[in-house]
Amino acid sequence: GVVIHNGSQSSHIHIDAFYDLLCPDSKNNWPILRDIIERFSGDLTVRIVLFPLPFHHHTFFVTRAAYTVVNHNERVYNKLVSLIFERQMELKTGAVNLTEDEVRERIASIIASGNLGVTSAEYVMTAVGVSFSGVFDVDLTMICGV
Repeated sequence: GVVIHNGSQSSHIHIDAFYDLLCPDSKNNWPILRDIIERFSGDLTVRIVLFPLPFHHHTFFVTRAAYTVVNHNERVYNKLVSLIFERQMELKTGAVNLTEDEVRERIASIIASGNLGVTSAEYVMTAVGVSFSGVFDVDLTMICGV
């Protein structure tokens, strides 16, 4: 996971939040977690673990994109998660009839629109070579077919 908020060395509260970026429940929880971070800022450490659920059709591609962006610039993680949640429906019902290549292009377009410091071309080129070995203890390139 990625630590999105690191309180003081003596933080008493540690939260590990598991999110699927295409899950409506994760999306609904995100503002609550941000409020908790704001309220308990100095006494709180929060780590986000992306956990793609198999019943959200394109979630592996979105997770791969998120880790690609985070590997490029970890400081934009909060902004990335918010961006994906804001445009979640484009990657769910709005992508039902798209091919895998079209889904990847849509994800790249969303990322490029978010001013995250990663262009669409960078995402497409980087995502092809990203391996998730050790992140989920499986190689998602085998699952995603990418």
